Amino acid sequence: MTVGDGDQVLRQSILNAAIAEFLARGIDAFTVERVAVRAGVDQSVVNELWHDRRVLLMDAQLTIARQLVAIPDTGSLRGDLQAVAAVLTDQVATPEGRIWFQWLLPASRETDLSEVRTDFWQARLDDFVPVFDRAAERGELHADIQPTEAIRMFAGAYLYDVIFTNNPVRPEYAAHTLNAFIRGISS
Repeated sequence: MTVGDGDQVLRQSILNAAIAEFLARGIDAFTVERVAVRAGVDQSVVNELWHDRRVLLMDAQLTIARQLVAIPDTGSLRGDLQAVAAVLTDQVATPEGRIWFQWLLPASRETDLSEVRTDFWQARLDDFVPVFDRAAERGELHADIQPTEAIRMFAGAYLYDVIFTNNPVRPEYAAHTLNAFIRGISS
């Protein structure tokens, strides 16, 4: 069986299987063979569409992340960051949400030689650059603020509890972090 360019139903079925496999096993145990079994197709079909494990895994991870945390446009940087923060807080409030998040954190290079985790975070941070670009256009940012660096600072600070203690984001900490961040980068 070969895959034609127009077979979006098959592609979506395999992508859904890849998402399910990732959520069930994480990055390190993710295999194309199990994705094919979940999708009910031959592994060669999966390989024809995605060419290798890393490409399929990145596609699955980014699809999940983009569905769960959309890029907001509320008209203000504070509103956009509050919207993102609220979704992130909800996502990591459960043990399952924190497990998924922990799977995405870069570990050692021995664990993930493909650098999927690092590449995932770079792609996801790049998705949020428009939030800061719009804020700059509205005059909400200091002129010397680099969007990608600002996103890293906010994400690292906001998700501190999840990253370092595997706990949910504390509401009082979340509010304080958002306020301090906005004050620090606002013009």
